[in-house]
Amino acid sequence: MREDFNRQIFESFPDSVWTGDMPDLGNSSTKSTRIIKIARRISYVAAGLCIPFAAATILLATRKAEAPSTIETVAQSEIVYKVNNALQGNIVLPDSTVVTLNSGSTLRLAQDFGTGTRTVNLDGEAYFDVHKDRKVPFIINTPQGVEVKVTGTRFNMSCYSDSKEFGLTLLQGSVEVTTPKKELLHIEPSQQVVIRDDFFNVSKKDAPEESVVWTEGILRFDHTSMRETFARIERWYGVEIVAEDESVYRGSFSAEFRSETLNEVLQLLCITSRLNYSVSDKTITLTPKK
Repeated sequence: MREDFNRQIFESFPDSVWTGDMPDLGNSSTKSTRIIKIARRISYVAAGLCIPFAAATILLATRKAEAPSTIETVAQSEIVYKVNNALQGNIVLPDSTVVTLNSGSTLRLAQDFGTGTRTVNLDGEAYFDVHKDRKVPFIINTPQGVEVKVTGTRFNMSCYSDSKEFGLTLLQGSVEVTTPKKELLHIEPSQQVVIRDDFFNVSKKDAPEESVVWTEGILRFDHTSMRETFARIERWYGVEIVAEDESVYRGSFSAEFRSETLNEVLQLLCITSRLNYSVSDKTITLTPKK
């Protein structure tokens, strides 16, 4: 599966690429990086000569070491777990449920969570390993108005408040999903449900575990829309991306990154999507290549 995905990425590269100098983001001692070298190196990675997983583990540890990965606040009525951009965090809830929060995610639960009810509110992306309790179901509310009900299961779920799309991939167990129109969907292992506005789609995933590669420090795009691509890069690296023209949002992006710097990610993005970018502090400005 991975080899086929990487081959598709490799074959999508243009025959010729622009070889001008790109701005440096302060991550390299060389102030001028030739994009053709980066393109070749990353394309080789995409073709299957992958960087060892240890590198991804080191990258993730480095990103987490910059600040506490999970910020926990306790108010009179609720407990809030928040993970800032460029970080990830692991949480063990009072009922022994384990939650991994992706960048820019917030999980809220009542102070009395686990005593008769197990309801949480998620804004972001999380991988859940829910502790089994048939008497007290685990319920997740989302910004899109979708409700997820489980008893004991493992799944990945994405529901950022700045996105109209809700997505859930089930790895093990069973899940009931209630759409904003009160339609009840029964999701089985290896199935993925995507809900956007008043429409939903349930499909079979050959490799459902790919939905949680982000927990291993892997940033993966698979025919991802440009808007979603930019949003994920923003959260992953803690930057802001600005598009100067609506045409920048056209098309989609496919790639997989394990230990590449932001500079390298942007350069590959610009090669495959015919874009230029400029950097000012933590703001990336994208323009169509003329």
